[in-house]
Amino acid sequence: MRKKGLIAVLLTFILITANLAYAKINIKTLAEEIILMRNTHKTLPHISARYPDFNPDKAYLVQKLVVNRLIETHKAKVSGFKAAFTDPVSQKNFGMTEPAYGVLLNYMVLEEKGTPLNITITKKAIRPMLEVEIGFVIKKDITKPIKDLKELKNYIKSAFIAVEIPDIRFDLNGLKGSDLIADDAGTFLTIKGKEFDPFKLDLSKIQAKLYKDGKIISMGSGKNVLGNPLNSLLWVVNKAISLGEKVKKGDIIITGTMTRMVPAQPGKYVALCEGIGTLKFNLK
Repeated sequence: MRKKGLIAVLLTFILITANLAYAKINIKTLAEEIILMRNTHKTLPHISARYPDFNPDKAYLVQKLVVNRLIETHKAKVSGFKAAFTDPVSQKNFGMTEPAYGVLLNYMVLEEKGTPLNITITKKAIRPMLEVEIGFVIKKDITKPIKDLKELKNYIKSAFIAVEIPDIRFDLNGLKGSDLIADDAGTFLTIKGKEFDPFKLDLSKIQAKLYKDGKIISMGSGKNVLGNPLNSLLWVVNKAISLGEKVKKGDIIITGTMTRMVPAQPGKYVALCEGIGTLKFNLK
C-alpha cells in the first residue's frame, strides 16, 4: 500500500508539473496581476515559475498592456525609456542573453534643478533600489533603426546624470529577466539632473559614486554599461523600434546602472559623476 501510495503521489506531481509547463499564458490576465501588484504593493509569484516558457518576447506583450493601463489610470504620457541588464553579470543572473527596456511615463520622472529633491517613498514601493546612470535627451524623432554610433549622434540633444529608483516587486530569489520586463522593467521613479554635452568626454571612462549621509555606498564606471552608455542607448532605440515603440523628440532614455544597485533607504544622497557634476536628493 505504501508503495502504491507513493507512486500515486509521484504521478500526481508529474501531471501537475506537466500542466504548469504547458499551461496557456494569458497575457491580459498577467497584465492585470501586475497592475494589482503595483496598486496593492504586494509581491507577485514569479510568472516565469508558473509558466516555464514565459520568455522576453511574451513579457514585452504583457509590458505593453501594463504601460497602456498606467497611461490610462494616471492620464500619463510617455517620457522615454529605460535600459536594464546592461552588464554580463546581471544578464547571467537573470537568465537573459541581451539587455531589456522599460517605458518611462511622465509621472515617474522628477527633475533636480540645483536644489536637493525631497522624495517620499515609504509605503509607495515594495523594494526600491538606487542606481546611478547616464541619460540622454533625444533631439528629433527616430523612425527607423539606427545603423551605428556615428548615426546615433545625430539624434542626441544632450546627456544628464540620472538616478533611477526602480522597484523590485517580486521576490529576488529565482527572479528572471522576463518577470521584470513584464512589470515594465521595474519602473518607479527616475531623477533627471542637469544636462551636459556628451561629446566632450569619453562616457566609458566616467567614474560614478553614490554617497549616503556623506559615505560612499556604491561606485562604478560608464564601462559597466555595455562598455559605454552610448552602446546601451543604441540598443534601446533599436529594440524599442523593432517592437513598435515610437522614439520621439524630447524623449529621455536612461541607459543602465554604472554602480552596484543598492537599497533605497531614508537619508541624504549625492550622486557624483567625475568631470560632470552631482545630483542631490533626500529620501524619506
